[in-house]
Amino acid sequence: AVVILWFDVSDPTLPRLVRRQIREGYYISGRLIQDTAYLVISRQSWYANSGPWLVPYYRDEIFDQYLDLNQSALLPEEISIDLWQQFAARIPLTNACDCTDIAYAWPMNSELGEFSSVLAISLASVDEATTVPVASDTVATRADRILYASTRAIYLTQQQYLGWNWWRGVDEISSEEDEWDAPQVRTFVLKFEVDAQSVHYSTSFDVPGELVEQFAVSETSDGTKIRFATTARAINNWESVSS
Repeated sequence: AVVILWFDVSDPTLPRLVRRQIREGYYISGRLIQDTAYLVISRQSWYANSGPWLVPYYRDEIFDQYLDLNQSALLPEEISIDLWQQFAARIPLTNACDCTDIAYAWPMNSELGEFSSVLAISLASVDEATTVPVASDTVATRADRILYASTRAIYLTQQQYLGWNWWRGVDEISSEEDEWDAPQVRTFVLKFEVDAQSVHYSTSFDVPGELVEQFAVSETSDGTKIRFATTARAINNWESVSS
């Protein structure tokens, strides 16, 4: 699970824990854009189960609703296990999205067992931290740790090692291109449009080769184009690399 903690640090000598969310999955990456933090979380589905447990769940705990902060500042180490259990009993689990709200991005194939969510968290003020809901959008596929963000969009990536080119049909290989010379790795990209506390899945596409790091991606100043610098290796010549 991923645990997200909000602290009121208006008094640096006495930070106060004001909110906590526990979300199913594991942390991929995050970016801060102006006053909004965007977090990416992926969670593997449980194939053995069916019904609502197939989608990610989370618990949202706002502590001033359950604790008298006027009597105690309650630093994190002062909150006992019993108090945590009381919160858990009083706050039900919530599904991160409905099944009808999930975006299904190509390629899905074997990646149907995972969900990736992008969260938008307001950091403008303590009041917003405890009152503004965390916006999110979920796609039914996995996300790798290479992520690119601009002020307009967040791009998640996943790299697929395609092996001996069996994924491609004969018609997809040009007469000038030998099947064994084609790149055996492709990078699939998921685009989420972001605007303050909103985030929405937009589209998906793929590029040949693999990304080395986030700095191999850039966006034009007007946001109409995005550039990828990738590396690919052909099967019949492991000594040569094309970029």
